[in-house]
Amino acid sequence: HTYCTLRLPVNASAETIKLSAADKLKLRHSELVLAEVKSNGERVTFRDTDLGIPTSLSLNGRIFVSPRDHLDALVSDTTAIETTLS
Repeated sequence: HTYCTLRLPVNASAETIKLSAADKLKLRHSELVLAEVKSNGERVTFRDTDLGIPTSLSLNGRIFVSPRDHLDALVSDTTAIETTLS
């Protein structure tokens, strides 16, 4: 994973977050989704019109910008650690 830090208003739309991250990481905008991976491994995708994403994240959840067809490759920190240790 590659990461970046963004400074956006807390009420920024999911589309704004997604496009800002894509620009910063030099990713093509088409077919990208904004998703949360929860600590239990559950993946939740956000609609472009969703607002207040940072305030809706679960405890230890992580937010990702990913091509739609790569969502299955996103894993929680817990899963990544378990995989590394085995």
